[in-house]
Amino acid sequence: MRMNKQKIFIIFIIIGLVLGFVVGPILGVTLSKVPKDKGVKTISELSDNNFAERYAQSFRLKRGQTCYIKFSNYYPNITVDLIILTKSDYDNYYQINGTIPTTGESFILSDGDLGDSSPTIQTLTSYDIPPSGGTYGSSVLIDFRGNEMSSIPGDYYVVVEGENSYGGNDEVRFYISISIDGPGERIQNIMMIIGIIIVVVAVLIWIYFMFKPKEGER
Repeated sequence: MRMNKQKIFIIFIIIGLVLGFVVGPILGVTLSKVPKDKGVKTISELSDNNFAERYAQSFRLKRGQTCYIKFSNYYPNITVDLIILTKSDYDNYYQINGTIPTTGESFILSDGDLGDSSPTIQTLTSYDIPPSGGTYGSSVLIDFRGNEMSSIPGDYYVVVEGENSYGGNDEVRFYISISIDGPGERIQNIMMIIGIIIVVVAVLIWIYFMFKPKEGER
């Protein structure tokens, strides 16, 4: 019977260790970012003059969250321009449906994989990727927190317009990936706490039964 109890305790200790140090980190990495949109997108040159023709993806920031964007043109003859708007501004411009705006909320941009050994990090209100035979398809990375370094909760839109310099073709293709901070870190911490509690309780019970006086030994 004692051997069966030891096996049970060992099983619980293993379960606790797996939850805390295997399952927890896996969930932490998997849920660290929540994707909003990803892939190659196609719009037309009408987006340059008609706001309603532009690519738009909504997202919501809670306190402390960051929106992460990876952005590039898909062909060397493509020009694309990205801005970020609050929901109220987006709704207003969508109703007007004109050529404005050309700038939006502040975001932090780094050169990503453009090949610069010392990537430039700067604060911008818009970013334009011009036609470039050598760097098309290379991505820039954007972090948006509501206002530069501050995290301002609210509803926002990523908006992209573009042009195609190839004659007779108005198709504008670009790649974009949008995600926001997820609950991964919080879930990892919870799983680790649960795992440690299971291990500690199992060890304490094991010690108790090991040193518990047997009947007749008092």
